[in-house]
Amino acid sequence: MATHYIAIYATKEQPWPPVIADDEGHTASTEQGDMDLTTDLQSGDVIIWEKSSWEGPDDNHPNAIVNIYDIEVSNLLVFSEAPEKQQDGSWKATVGEISNETDLKYTIYYDVRFIQDPKIRLRPSIGS
Repeated sequence: MATHYIAIYATKEQPWPPVIADDEGHTASTEQGDMDLTTDLQSGDVIIWEKSSWEGPDDNHPNAIVNIYDIEVSNLLVFSEAPEKQQDGSWKATVGEISNETDLKYTIYYDVRFIQDPKIRLRPSIGS
């Protein structure tokens, strides 16, 4: 039994789309990359989805995932404990008994805090 982490984050350098990464070194920031990202799990493993703790919001990393509000899985029967929101805002599930290898698609719903930094130029009026 192992615990696996999947994090979602945004950075000032790449505010959109947010990045999804797992503890196996897989990362994605495109729609196709999201669909291809696969984390390997076994019976009894725990999976934790979290908004990244190393990316803001602060002055250096103002863009951040502020809330994961749902994990939607196509087949909840593969879990002995279905995905459930934890007090710290992460989501946790435990894989049940698996007899055949299968890929399971799921969707993560989250809110993003996004900041843009344009500027305006102030010029004195002519004749002032």
